[in-house]
Amino acid sequence: MGRRKKTEKELLENPEATPEARGIRLRRIRNMANLTRQQLCEHSEININSLKGWEIGRYGGLTRSGAEKIINLAINEGVQCTLDWLMYGIGIGPSVNAITIKTYSCIESELQSIKSEDEKIANELALFKKHYRNAIDFLVIDDGMSPTFQQGEYVAGINLTENKINDAIGFNCIVKIGNGNILLRQLRKGSKLGTYTLVCLNINHMPEPIVYNVNIKSAAPVIFHRKKFDIKSFY
Repeated sequence: MGRRKKTEKELLENPEATPEARGIRLRRIRNMANLTRQQLCEHSEININSLKGWEIGRYGGLTRSGAEKIINLAINEGVQCTLDWLMYGIGIGPSVNAITIKTYSCIESELQSIKSEDEKIANELALFKKHYRNAIDFLVIDDGMSPTFQQGEYVAGINLTENKINDAIGFNCIVKIGNGNILLRQLRKGSKLGTYTLVCLNINHMPEPIVYNVNIKSAAPVIFHRKKFDIKSFY
């Protein structure tokens, strides 16, 4: 017999599907789309009071129909997201195309004329930083996050600071720590108030795979990832 499909009620009983958890993911989508609450509501049929309620998990939190509206709006802003992720925390998280639907037509010819792979990546990063406030990019410098992120690849995200850093907990982030160093690590909550724990995915090949109770200045969940094409892998 095939596996029974989970009901909506069963999915919503998942700890990742609480009204508060859905609200955190909704705020992340809105930040990735570079929209204020007012701007989001102006571009949709969503009432701002409903949006506020969804984001703080009030009165049951984000509804399925509301999530569908958010996803459709996000697509127009160049942000890709699935209903399962937004509602239940299931599957791959959202991603941003540096070349959004709004900007693609005006830069398509420019990108087509660029021959160098490095130039293409640099231009995409420049566009990403132009269209998203507080954007940060990073060249992966070690194997701590392999195989997801390999040394020499490019990542970027949108910086979260102060209380908003908590929205990045559980995600792979570009993290700026107190001494000014920047690392690519998975962000977790620290055991001491106001601190965070930084975790490598590749724990067996790093001298310090987990760093506990770190003070950090900012965290940017990775939403832009570019790999270099390696023709040698085909031979």
